[in-house]
Amino acid sequence: RLSHVVQQSRLQNNHMDAASTDVLLALTAPEPVVRYVEQRVRSAGLRVARVPATATVLRVSAPSATLEREAEHLELEKRLRPEARSCASERHWPMREFVLAQRADFAGAGEGGFFTPSERVFLVTALLEAVPVDNASFSAALAAGAVREVPPRHLSSLLRALASVGLLGEVSAAHCAGRLEGWRRSVGLLREWAWLRSSEPLALDAIRDYWGERTGFLFAWQAFYVQALAPPAALGLCIWWRRPKGTSVDDDSAVPVFSLFSVVWAIFFVQLWRRKQAALAFRWGIHDAHTAQAEVRRPEFVGREVVSEITGEVELVEGRGSRALRYAASLCVSLACLIVPLAYMFVSLNLQGYISPAARHVLGVRVYHEALSAFAAPGAVFDPEAWTGMLPAVLHAAVIFLLNKAYRHVAEALTDLENHRTQEAHDNSLIVKRFLFEAFDCYIALFYIAFELRDVDRLRVELVSLFSTDAFRRVFTEAVLPLLMQRLSRRRHAAASAAAKKEDGGAGGGGTDGGSGDLELDEHEDFDDYLEMVIQFGYITLFASAFPLASALALACNGVELYSDLFKVSYLCRRPRRPRVSGIGTWLGLLYVLVVASIFTNAVLIAFASDQLAPLLPQLFDARQRQVGQWPSGIVLLLVAVEHGLLLLLLATEVTLPRPPRWVRLTLARREHEALLAKRRLLLEAPVVATPLGDVIEATPVGGGGGSKR
Repeated sequence: RLSHVVQQSRLQNNHMDAASTDVLLALTAPEPVVRYVEQRVRSAGLRVARVPATATVLRVSAPSATLEREAEHLELEKRLRPEARSCASERHWPMREFVLAQRADFAGAGEGGFFTPSERVFLVTALLEAVPVDNASFSAALAAGAVREVPPRHLSSLLRALASVGLLGEVSAAHCAGRLEGWRRSVGLLREWAWLRSSEPLALDAIRDYWGERTGFLFAWQAFYVQALAPPAALGLCIWWRRPKGTSVDDDSAVPVFSLFSVVWAIFFVQLWRRKQAALAFRWGIHDAHTAQAEVRRPEFVGREVVSEITGEVELVEGRGSRALRYAASLCVSLACLIVPLAYMFVSLNLQGYISPAARHVLGVRVYHEALSAFAAPGAVFDPEAWTGMLPAVLHAAVIFLLNKAYRHVAEALTDLENHRTQEAHDNSLIVKRFLFEAFDCYIALFYIAFELRDVDRLRVELVSLFSTDAFRRVFTEAVLPLLMQRLSRRRHAAASAAAKKEDGGAGGGGTDGGSGDLELDEHEDFDDYLEMVIQFGYITLFASAFPLASALALACNGVELYSDLFKVSYLCRRPRRPRVSGIGTWLGLLYVLVVASIFTNAVLIAFASDQLAPLLPQLFDARQRQVGQWPSGIVLLLVAVEHGLLLLLLATEVTLPRPPRWVRLTLARREHEALLAKRRLLLEAPVVATPLGDVIEATPVGGGGGSKR
């Protein structure tokens, strides 16, 4: 796809300003290598220029003709003009894969804004990653720059060859016009009370057009989650408002109803989001994007070089024995890391006076500690009746945050050790590791109190402390603190620029750096945003009967955090350069796991760990049996019936709520039908040719003569 470069695009490379920059390429290479990179990038039809006042940061862009050819190669979908919508599927949904020969059919083709900023970054990045490396000339450039490292022979990409010898700093998308469009439109919708009138209170299309599909799906999911919290939040507030004085959460007869409602809500939340996700993927033209990303090999993948029996090219493979050893080592280290949060959990519970001397041993270790429990005695430092009694739980939340932050580096190192071949497999493994560790860290104390101590009142105190501390910590660390740090950094930068201008006698300092300042911004990491929201979802669903107000608190905090995250991304963060995705990926599977787990946890909490069912079904409860640890058969049967009923509801929603909405399935079916008709028409129009041996074959015409590529 690089052989079609024409002379016109090479002439356009000679002039390039900062406003036309799509990608910033930062190198840590000597001058001969930088010149070689510039030459190879230009030969691929890309524009390249050095950032002023720097020698190793390159601005990379592409002319419209090059972008259009790459868009056709990558089958990018674009909107059609009204008069070009010839098929029924196109009249129903006016999108078609871009074809250069039919560019007049597409709205805005040939104009400056035909490709959105995120599409430009996607296309330029694909072109940049496809720039080939010539081993002979690259080795000569390395020798001229006194670089001793030699790239592996199996690498054919220039960027991967640079990375293999440690000369590639980073590749980042440059900011351009439209950076604040998503923020401004979303604030406008907020002022117009779009929350009450629209299913999309954020300007998702504007966010996706500039920041890309991955960021678009993040904010789409956050907005959907915040809106979906309204029903359980309203019901939880009503239960709290009507609760009589002197009635605790342990014996409130309305709490089982709320618990059942929360589980049903969680089931429909996950299923309806899957439909919303499929609709957005189709609307953004990426419903099959995951298939292309699944085969991209990571540059960090290590293996032995072999010649492929299929392609005949040199490729890397890893033996099964080596992979098994890597996975076993990763598993052992991960399990060892769980000992620390488990030990501190018992320290915290002893400080709160929750563990009695009669508590059972865990893994052969006595969990009761007399010296620690003394701090929770009446009149002591952490007396439960005083305000200081909340301090151990708050301290526990702080320790959880620090442990999770430390394990982040451990999980990244273990995932690198596992040596995954593709980036998708690497990311999924990292997600699962961090979620399992943080879920264990956050939930283990709650599970112990709920199912070992069977004390719902104490469970509520612990849950309120952990949940509230984490919610307010997120708002402060992810919104307020970055804003303060960014303003302080801007003041320091302005002072340094003024001092430099004064030293230069007022000759410089007024212009921009051409984009290198983007590299100084913080990277936007959506991993932690997803992880914190999913953990919060677990707090709400797994222990719904212990803290009905959790949904209301989450609604308030998440509403603030939604716009603070969008503000942070728009003003404070570097523009991400990420692959196109068709959804939230592995996080959806983790939500599904939490929904299934919530069915069992809430059923057991209501039936066995509390007296919440006693006012509703007194005939099923026998105080004498409860005292000796026996449970009436009626309670057991009720528990099994509720659990089976909720599981059947989950299965029923899988069948009756198809993931793509009807209009998406209808459009796809029309496209498939029209493609079949076009294929039949081509076969009927194909000329019949007789071979010298007397055989009769059909010659399929090239190009097809149809209006649509499909």
